[in-house]
Amino acid sequence: MKDSTNFNRLVNDIQRDLERTFIGADRIFDGFRNAIGTYDSYPPYNIVKLDDDVYQVEMAIAGFNKKDITVEVAGNTLTISGGAEELTEDRNYLHRGIATRAFTRVVRLADDIEVGDAKMENGMLRVDLNRVVPESKKARTIKIK
Repeated sequence: MKDSTNFNRLVNDIQRDLERTFIGADRIFDGFRNAIGTYDSYPPYNIVKLDDDVYQVEMAIAGFNKKDITVEVAGNTLTISGGAEELTEDRNYLHRGIATRAFTRVVRLADDIEVGDAKMENGMLRVDLNRVVPESKKARTIKIK
């Protein structure tokens, strides 16, 4: 609990500094705060920046088949969920460390992010994300009259 309190304090300090400079920074920090209270580490995942406008969500989902995984996009929310069938084999596990329990992982996307392909190979799911900035939001020079 102490770690999340320190993190909240740090986020508040950074937010206060950035709000002086960036309009709309509060949305970003509200998302951080919401994530703190609902964080679950299963399944483990990474968000990788591959290029200036190219990202990828990597998720370790060993033990799941493609048919067990759902990747959905609605608005600015990418939802990855899965649920493997329970094995009915009569096994006597001495240690069972490979989890196949149901999960839902939600990733909030920035306004200009589009979801591309999803691929699964060797127990890793990879979802491609691309930043597509509309012409109206690109930097431009304003002519002075």
